[in-house]
Amino acid sequence: RTIIVEPVMIMLMVFGYPLSLLGQLFIVEKITEELTGQNTVNVSVNSSVNQCEANKSDPEYILQDAIQKESAFFMAMSSLVSGVPALFVTLFLGNYSDKVGRKFAILPPLVGTIAKCISYLLVINFKGSIWWLLLGSFAEGCGGFYVVALMGCLSYIADITKPEDRLFRIAIVEMCTFFSGLLGPIGVGYIIQGLGYFWPFLIVIGGYLINMLYVVYFVPETIRKDPEARFLSVGHMKTTVFLFTRDNGSKRLWKMNVLIFSFFISTVVTMEMGTTTLFQLNRPLCWDSIMIGYYSAASLGVATVGGAILAKICKRCMRDSHIALLAGLTATVRMVYTGFVQNTIMMFAAAALMPPAILYIPTLRTLLSKLVGDTEQGAVFGAIAFAEVVCSMLGSSVFNAVYASTVSLMTGFVFFVMA
Repeated sequence: RTIIVEPVMIMLMVFGYPLSLLGQLFIVEKITEELTGQNTVNVSVNSSVNQCEANKSDPEYILQDAIQKESAFFMAMSSLVSGVPALFVTLFLGNYSDKVGRKFAILPPLVGTIAKCISYLLVINFKGSIWWLLLGSFAEGCGGFYVVALMGCLSYIADITKPEDRLFRIAIVEMCTFFSGLLGPIGVGYIIQGLGYFWPFLIVIGGYLINMLYVVYFVPETIRKDPEARFLSVGHMKTTVFLFTRDNGSKRLWKMNVLIFSFFISTVVTMEMGTTTLFQLNRPLCWDSIMIGYYSAASLGVATVGGAILAKICKRCMRDSHIALLAGLTATVRMVYTGFVQNTIMMFAAAALMPPAILYIPTLRTLLSKLVGDTEQGAVFGAIAFAEVVCSMLGSSVFNAVYASTVSLMTGFVFFVMA
């Protein structure tokens, strides 16, 4: 079998993208309910406070600003609560999977996400405080986020591919994750309006359970288990850290550090989905959940199809490092443009810059993977996952804080900071 772990990532994102959007919309709805006293949860995502008002002295306008700031603050808190435990998990599971198998890196994030969904179900069903959701965020962090599952899958790809074929395979895996998110966001708004929030979260749990069964029964191991490997060992973390602090004699150390630094800087900016959702809900766009779903699907579709085509073309005529440079410059231009967006057409036009920009991350992953040996793939992808978790905390926390502080002055200012 050539295609083995791709279905894992597809199922992860088919349910993961809607889950992310569901969580963000539910937080906004719950805060709206707490600030206004109106029970809007499970009824409609188009409450009156989501409408645009040009008059800044209007109570509706002031309330909308308050909701935006409270939502941004809570999302930042949630990112921190889930991110701290995930830091240790990523460093630990990467090298551990080099010794006992990739399934030990793929399964924990699925369990953690299910626990997070259960926390939402409990808050919805018992009308609990929004702060109880932080327990679910903590459980998700203990599982390592989706980044640990991606780490396991990419390590698996590195196990079964030659270095010269690795960029395209890694790019395809990441394209699969985007493509699989096409249909989910479109239906989220309609499902919320028709069924409320309870059933969508329940459906996500079912999808993750199916994914777990697939991993357990249909993904063969590529690593022969080391009988002497210990589960709780500081050595797993040390091995990962030593990749970037000690040279193995090949003079790769400086390259490793430059690449991981570039990855860190770029990934901080990519963790802005929550901020983008708030931007889309607010003036001047004033979108509802249905329009946000259409945009998510459109941008993911353009990124996936265009990215896959560009990956094949660029690989034939450009070096991996040149591909990374082109992609990074395009991503910067896209952020600057988004900051000036004033209407729906302009926002959708930003998706046209997604294909080249989306190649930056997989290219950096490939360059790092090529610098290490076969027994270090899990460790290097663990370090990458660690960087992603840090970026998730910083990106969400910092940019949500910047957005909350500048939304009254200019809603798109946060994108200039990202650029």
